[in-house]
Amino acid sequence: MARKNQARGDKRTRAHPPLDQHVERLAGFSTGCLYHAHSTLNASFHKAEGLFKKVGADLIELHFATLGEVRAFQESDSVRIEYGHFSKVYLHAPSKEVFHSNLVGWETLGRMQALALQRSISGVIVHPDPYLDYSMLRNSHLPFLFENTDLNRQGGTSLKDIKRIKKEISQSPHLGFAFNAQHAYAHDRSGKLGLEMIAAMGDRLKVMHVSGQPEPGSGRSHGLAYDANNKAIIRGFMDYRPDLPRIGIGYAKNLRDIQAELDFLRR
Repeated sequence: MARKNQARGDKRTRAHPPLDQHVERLAGFSTGCLYHAHSTLNASFHKAEGLFKKVGADLIELHFATLGEVRAFQESDSVRIEYGHFSKVYLHAPSKEVFHSNLVGWETLGRMQALALQRSISGVIVHPDPYLDYSMLRNSHLPFLFENTDLNRQGGTSLKDIKRIKKEISQSPHLGFAFNAQHAYAHDRSGKLGLEMIAAMGDRLKVMHVSGQPEPGSGRSHGLAYDANNKAIIRGFMDYRPDLPRIGIGYAKNLRDIQAELDFLRR
């Protein structure tokens, strides 16, 4: 019975008391939601910033898939965009073996620090892997947020991983977590693991990545949550921590998708 109650997220397992469900939440998008090859939208940072502003998004995440993308961004006009109309700006660091104690790791860290100096950053989201050098991130004083990962990763995939990371960062109050709803669902479709991860992250959890189950055969890893077949589970994660800012990361085809997803994120 206790396991059922936890999976349902009843009041005995809530990490935080529920807030007024009618209050609009801080919500916005990652530039990564425009990356898909079949999108009719231009995925440049300029275009993304303009589209998100047009629909009234509260926040933006600048998503860098590779170190090369970070270099290109810093060498282009995009780096000079002022994001002052967004209440929060996040960076998503490249996800493949970039914070190891080597030249690539130190370059990536230096470039993240340079970007953070140019604007107020609410968090730098990073995928943990088994060889991540936590000392680099502890000493950086940047607000790194460790994200639970999907089926293709080797770290951040289990409750045990989350507890281990929390212990690693326990003496570094500037470090925390980002919860990825679809990643948790991919590991456990009942929603139980996701709720346990959220509870384990506790007050160190600062933001939520929201997307839904992609359509079979779409070649996508993140679908739009508002019309996904698992949106009830995703909504359960959101309601478990309604205080968190929400970043939409489902692949969008057009402006209608972006507006509909934003409406879902804010409820």
